[in-house]
Amino acid sequence: MESAQPVIEPTNIEFTGEPRVDGALRRLVDPDRDVRQAAALDLGTIAAPAAAQALVARLGREQDFFIRDTLSWALTRIPNAATPLLLDSLTGTDTASRVQVLHVLSKIADPATTRAIVALTADTDSAVASKARWALTRIGDPTVVPALAVHLGIGGERLVTQGLSVLGDDGDVMGISVCVDSNDNALFLQLRV
Repeated sequence: MESAQPVIEPTNIEFTGEPRVDGALRRLVDPDRDVRQAAALDLGTIAAPAAAQALVARLGREQDFFIRDTLSWALTRIPNAATPLLLDSLTGTDTASRVQVLHVLSKIADPATTRAIVALTADTDSAVASKARWALTRIGDPTVVPALAVHLGIGGERLVTQGLSVLGDDGDVMGISVCVDSNDNALFLQLRV
């Protein structure tokens, strides 16, 4: 028995006037997941900044994990056009969408986004707050270490390790010491800049 095709919400797509891009944008809302996946791949390959708005809108609506991942990749190919739209999307209320946007921003890794992301490290939605801390560690901006240090111990050893990885090899931070007890709770933090 064949499974039912998902219901795709209509999206107000702003077409670009470029036939190849517009064709892929139309296919982004096709009920067949394989067609949507191919469309996302096409848009990532084309890397047309004019498609950014439709890609961000689709990212928040797409239910299929693999297609969302491909949409994320497509957005990383047009960072200048996508980043402002992604930052605007962080103000939404849908947890899954906000978490996915943070994931994409971590892949773009633009230090100019850290201010907006730091604000979400204490979000009332724990999934968003956790993903914001994770995203900051991926961006690699040493200026966020104090903001991350406040949260050491909240996510266990994994967050401590990720938080330390933000230091990178650039030498901006000379050292950090963390004492972690057997329950993975940060007992103290010493940071030398």
